[in-house]
Amino acid sequence: MTETNADGFSKDFAGGYADKSLEIIKNNKLVTGDDFEALDKIKESLNHNFWCGQLFRSKVEMEVSVLNDLKHPTNDSKYWQAIREQNVHFSELVSLSYEYKKRIQEISIKKADEGLLSIEIKRECWRTDAEENKFELAKAISNREIIRIDIDKMNWGLIQMTKTAINRVREIMCWQDILDKLKPVLRWSADTYEEHQWASYKIRFTNQLENTMKSGANTSSSEINNLIGLFTTMERVTSGDGIQLNDERPKIELPSDRGQSPNGKKVIV
Repeated sequence: MTETNADGFSKDFAGGYADKSLEIIKNNKLVTGDDFEALDKIKESLNHNFWCGQLFRSKVEMEVSVLNDLKHPTNDSKYWQAIREQNVHFSELVSLSYEYKKRIQEISIKKADEGLLSIEIKRECWRTDAEENKFELAKAISNREIIRIDIDKMNWGLIQMTKTAINRVREIMCWQDILDKLKPVLRWSADTYEEHQWASYKIRFTNQLENTMKSGANTSSSEINNLIGLFTTMERVTSGDGIQLNDERPKIELPSDRGQSPNGKKVIV
C-alpha cells in the first residue's frame, strides 16, 4: 500500500523528487564538485522534506490563528470566516487546474517545436554552403537545446503544481470539517452572512477595547480612537438610539454567553 502524508501526498510520487532535481542541477553544471556531492548525500532528506513539508496552514493554525476568539468571538463569526477561507482555496484550485492544463499544452507545443528544429538541423547538414551552414546549424542546435531546457523546467513545474493542488484540497477539506462542526450550533442564519455581524462585531469591538485598556500597552492615540469609534458606533446602531443606518436589520438581544452555542457550551473544532 502506498504511504501518504497528512496532506494525502504519495511518498512514491515524492520519492524521485530529489533525484530529478539533482539531475537537473548536475546537467546544468550550476553546482559541481564537493557542493554537488554534499547535496547528493542528503537526497533522502530532501525527498522526505518535499513529501512532508507544509505549504498552507495546518488544522491547528486554522482553528487557533485564523479563527482566534478575539477576531471571531462567536460560532457564527467563525463559521463565516471559514466559508471565506474555503472559497479562496477552492477558487485558487480551479485557477491552478487551468494553469496545469495550459502547461501541458505548452509542453506539447515545445515538443513540436523541437521536432521541427530537428528536421531543420538535418537539412542544414546537407547544405553545400559550408560557411553559412556552420552558423545556421549552430543556431538551430542551440535553439533546440533551449527548447529542451524549457520542457524539462515545465515538467518540473508540474510536480510543484501537483503538490500545491493536493495541499489546497487538504485545506478545503479541513475547512469543511470545521464548517460541519460549527453549523449545528449557529445562533443566526447559515445562509445570510450579515445577520450575525450585529452581535459578533459588537462582542469583538467590546473585547478589543477592554483588552487594550486593561493591558496598559503603549497603544497609539489613533489606534485607541479607532477602537472607541468602532465600539461607540456599534453601541449606537444596536441600541436603537440616534440615526439608524439599516432599518431592516433584525432586532437583536446580545447573548450574555459571548461566543457560546445555544446549549451554553463552546463549540470545539
